Amino acid sequence: MHWKNNSLEGFWKRQCLLLILIQISLLTICWQFGLVQEKPLLNIVTISCLVTWVGVTIWTFYRIVTQVKSSYLRSTIQLESCRKQDFSQQAKARFPTGVVGQFHHQLNKLSDDLLSTKESEDKDSILLLRLVKQLNTPILVFDERLQLSFGNQACSALFDKPWQTLRFTTAARLGLDHQPDWHFKDEKHQQRWQVRHSNFNHNGHTYHLLVMTDIQIALREQELKAWQRLIRVISHEIRNSLTPVSTMLERLKHRATSERDSAAFEVIVERCEHLAEFVKRYAQLQQSVTVKAYEQPFEQVCTELTSLFPQAHWQLEGQHLPLHCDATLLKQVLINLTKNALEACTDRPQLTLSLKLKNHSATISLTDNGHGLSNPDNLFVPFYSTKDRGEGIGLMLCQHLTEQMNGQLQLINRADGHRGACAVISLTQPTP
Repeated sequence: MHWKNNSLEGFWKRQCLLLILIQISLLTICWQFGLVQEKPLLNIVTISCLVTWVGVTIWTFYRIVTQVKSSYLRSTIQLESCRKQDFSQQAKARFPTGVVGQFHHQLNKLSDDLLSTKESEDKDSILLLRLVKQLNTPILVFDERLQLSFGNQACSALFDKPWQTLRFTTAARLGLDHQPDWHFKDEKHQQRWQVRHSNFNHNGHTYHLLVMTDIQIALREQELKAWQRLIRVISHEIRNSLTPVSTMLERLKHRATSERDSAAFEVIVERCEHLAEFVKRYAQLQQSVTVKAYEQPFEQVCTELTSLFPQAHWQLEGQHLPLHCDATLLKQVLINLTKNALEACTDRPQLTLSLKLKNHSATISLTDNGHGLSNPDNLFVPFYSTKDRGEGIGLMLCQHLTEQMNGQLQLINRADGHRGACAVISLTQPTP
């Protein structure tokens, strides 16, 4: 059954049969024409048959060895391609059937399986890379020489420039030290960023993966949760007390016999309503915020804000630029900041609202000509206010809404030599 098929076994049998037939033919010729002559072992016919015999034998075995080597040489080329992660190369089998054909078939099937696995891994890697790029946490990858190999978009906020411009920069030049553990050399960065480190291998090389966690944001979240729990308890107790008090005051107010008593009851009712409104405003910190960000002209925000506060002299910068944000939340933050700015101004209010885009980050600045900040350390502390009738919730709510948009809010005194304060909102912009 293997005589006629295109296999190594059939090829071997055919060559052996051919060799046997040639040898029988040579023996027959030598028997009939060589051995019957004088000196049968030295005549031309006998010697010619022997030489032909040896030549055919050598040629037959050489052909067999060549074909066998050709079969495995093709397999070697395919295996070398697989070693180089190229699974698309497939060698054509010299013998499609038989043992060699089965070997090539299994080898091609293995290449197909490896190619399918590699394509799946490549898709996962691309998806993971896209997710890493969109994360708001800075992620850095250093190679074996501690040179920057990869970073995501959030690294722009860490180094104030795209990571591509810092590629192949050493960790030491970026202010990082890996002994004994990875950390920032600068005390300011070290107090803000927690560095988490792990190693991974890729293509035979070891890489260092660094994940930066903003400790201040984590602490503010924990602080906000603590204040929310406290406000929840206080609000519950105040509401339970205000309800019966308000009811009794309404009844007593109608029974008052003098204007003095009526005025006193009116003041008490007014303060109860104020206290209820105070509790209601602080309850906003417990409400969940849904962020719906999209790109829109910054000019729309500027137009609505200037129309709401026409008493101020406005100077607008960058209003023609596009901005990716939640317009509703941003306007709520800017309205609260503008109110604070107007209350801080004694002369004619002069406000400057500007937008700057740099390195996938948007910076919105609101500058006033007021008296400036006297105690900037306690600005975002609940219940703290420098106003006579302040409640200490406005700035904390602004900070909370800004962080829900994955941004940061800062309040600083003006650094241009003029009196006043500046509110700076930093928002991350998506990669185009």
